[in-house]
Amino acid sequence: MKRVRWSIDELSKVLEVASKDITHPSNFTVKDIKRVQVVLAPERRRKTFNPTFIREFQQQATKMANVRLGVYLEPPAPKEEPKPEKNQLEQAIEQISSLVEKIIAPIIEKTVVKRLAELSESIKALAKPAYQKFEEHTKNLESLKKSKVLIVGLREDQQARIVKEFDDIFQLLFYKDKGSHRDLRTRALNSDKVFLMTKFINHSQQTNVLAVARGKTTFVNGCESELCESLTSYFVEEK
Repeated sequence: MKRVRWSIDELSKVLEVASKDITHPSNFTVKDIKRVQVVLAPERRRKTFNPTFIREFQQQATKMANVRLGVYLEPPAPKEEPKPEKNQLEQAIEQISSLVEKIIAPIIEKTVVKRLAELSESIKALAKPAYQKFEEHTKNLESLKKSKVLIVGLREDQQARIVKEFDDIFQLLFYKDKGSHRDLRTRALNSDKVFLMTKFINHSQQTNVLAVARGKTTFVNGCESELCESLTSYFVEEK
């Protein structure tokens, strides 16, 4: 499955159409992106889009739409009122204050900067072990947040490509003909979502999955590209 990668110029053309096409680009779906990419030559149109690309596309299209609507235009600066003239006493006080500030400020600044640097090093030394534990805990939490997705009917080479594309957002499980029906039912029951590749599974496998996971099962009537689109749509809906 040969992937098309857009150049900056091609992406700009598609974004330009997207920013004019809808009021809220942040609601753009895979179908919307496929619709606006008609400005490109047929051989340069993409069939699949991963979740990261969709998020970035939505953000860029939203920015362009907002600029077009004038959302980010800064209001004109208010006119400054003419200041009343100061008497000699006020001018003298300001001059003295300015002179004192020039003399004392550098001394204070050096002292404060030095002290802040010392405090910063002390805080880093104290916080490093706690921060390392926090990072480990965060990584564990991120892995726990991944939805568990079971895909039934892919070959091993197809599985490898799907893992490369979606392993960062899903906890992927696969089932081919080698396992038992009991193993299939257990995996389907314990998964958050099940995708059945209808062209590559038998009736028995379909029956076993639907017996325990009918409400969370999606039929994919195609090959890898259709599966990629289904996985992407599920990720967008889940968020």
